[in-house]
Amino acid sequence: MLYSVRKAEDTDFQEMDLRPADLLELQATRGGIGQSPEDLKASLRLPEGSHYTVRDEAGTILLMYGVTTVVSPPGLRTGLIWMMGTPFLENCSMAFLRRCKDYFQSIASGYDIVYNYVDARNMIHLNWLKWLGFSFLKETHISSTRFYLVAKLMGDISNV
Repeated sequence: MLYSVRKAEDTDFQEMDLRPADLLELQATRGGIGQSPEDLKASLRLPEGSHYTVRDEAGTILLMYGVTTVVSPPGLRTGLIWMMGTPFLENCSMAFLRRCKDYFQSIASGYDIVYNYVDARNMIHLNWLKWLGFSFLKETHISSTRFYLVAKLMGDISNV
C-alpha cells in the first residue's frame, strides 16, 4: 500500500474515524469529559512538538502520530509520544512499520526522554511501542482502566 506522511493539521482530527480501541483509550484518559467521538475530536489540538498525518493514495487518513513537548525539570527535554488510528490503520501497518523507526528517530531526536501511558487493551499501540524499543516501566490505573507507563531514553540524562 502506498501512503504519504505530512505535517498534521488540527482539522485532521475532525476528519478521522477513530479506531474503537483509540476511542476507548481517549475516553479513559479524559475521565468522563467529552465522551462522544465528536466531543473528543473537537477537544484535540496540536501543541508544541512534531505531529504527522499518514494518508493513503486516495487521501484517507490512516493514522496520526507525534511527540508533544511537555513540562519537565530544567535541563531535561521530555516528549509525550502518541498515535491515533482509523480502522484503515491495519491496511498499512507493515508498510508503516518498515519506516516508522526512522520517522520516530526524526521526531524524537531533540528529546532526552519520551514517554506516555498506554491503555493495556490497545494492542496495536503496545506492539508499536515495543517495536520502537520502549520499556514498559509500570502498570497503573486511570479511570479504573489498566494502563502501562512506557518510556525510552533518547539522550544522556546524567547531567540532569
